[in-house]
Amino acid sequence: MHFEQSQEPICRQLLAYTRPNFGTIMNFTDNLKLSGSIKSAISYDTQQLFEISPLDQLVKNRFGNHQQPKRQEMYHVIWVKKGSGEHLIDTQRHQVSNNMVYCVLPKQVLVLKADREMEGYMISFTADFLRLTPNSFNPLFRSGLFGSGTDPAVIKVTSEIENDLLQIVESMQQEFFKTSPLKSDILRQYLKIFLIYLTRQIGQPAEPPEQLYRTELANRFFSLLQQNFTKKKLVTDYAGPLSITPNYLNNVVKKVSGHPASHHIQQQLIQEARRQAVYTDKSMKEIAYFLGFETNTHFSKFFKKNEGSNFRDYRRSMRDVLYS
Repeated sequence: MHFEQSQEPICRQLLAYTRPNFGTIMNFTDNLKLSGSIKSAISYDTQQLFEISPLDQLVKNRFGNHQQPKRQEMYHVIWVKKGSGEHLIDTQRHQVSNNMVYCVLPKQVLVLKADREMEGYMISFTADFLRLTPNSFNPLFRSGLFGSGTDPAVIKVTSEIENDLLQIVESMQQEFFKTSPLKSDILRQYLKIFLIYLTRQIGQPAEPPEQLYRTELANRFFSLLQQNFTKKKLVTDYAGPLSITPNYLNNVVKKVSGHPASHHIQQQLIQEARRQAVYTDKSMKEIAYFLGFETNTHFSKFFKKNEGSNFRDYRRSMRDVLYS
């Protein structure tokens, strides 16, 4: 199967699988070639910083239409107002139900097995679009919406805030299609308000001033980690650029996230290894090289230690789940 290059923005890109009952896939990962008959190359489009699209149009327009998705370094907030089905975020299953919000990080794989009656919105944006200042509220790291880089939030929207969120989203959508001056500034403020509402929903407490430094330091570590985890696998590799000791970095990150920096380095590696195992046709040797392991044996031991099963068995079992 060949997927043609599309000129549409990423969050209008849904890829319909030919496998029976597999539904629709939205794939936003690095350098992935999808397995089996679902092969595509993924290209960059760095111009688009923000977009909002109705879910019903996305699902309706993309069923049976095989187009190549374009990958961006974007965050995605998917609000399912009405619908049923199943999401896979990377390899984690989430049942779809009414008034659920799913927060998806850059580089994660989202597989949507949806019915055609799904209603809601998908909002996509980059970190640069928010233009955060050092003293501003950071919805990407301090809110709990996008976790620490591997485990973003799934949120139930209550009736108390549903109408408020709907008004914000509808205002966003109207502004998005305008050509007015300062359009981006207005959209940015709407987006921040929307994310703050979601933050309140999950009950994330405000940080005392004395914790802001630690949080900012941890944020800088997570940013460096996402950019360099295939090349830098030791805590000292990240402590140096931050001008602190490895022990201090471990302690700060643990206070902020519940786990030391060393844990997050391992989790970033194993999460990418899972993606590559499930969603690509690469051999274990190729994946080991891609992730920066010196030998295939070293990677094999790392994978089994962290996953609990060997690479071959994991790939087979997960594909059985995906294509069932």
